[in-house]
Amino acid sequence: MTLKELITGSTQRQLDAIQHTRGPLLILAGAGTGKTTTITTKIAYMVKE
Repeated sequence: MTLKELITGSTQRQLDAIQHTRGPLLILAGAGTGKTTTITTKIAYMVKE
C-alpha cells in the first residue's frame, strides 16, 4: 500500500492525528478502530515529509 492509499482510507479524525506535528499526541479509541493503522501511517507520513 502506498501512503496515498493509506491516507485516502482514513477518517477525518485519523487524518488530523496523522498530520499533527506540534508536540505529543494521545490516540485514545476502542478496539478495532484503526489506532495501529493511524500510528503506522503517521510514521510513514513523517518519514516522507
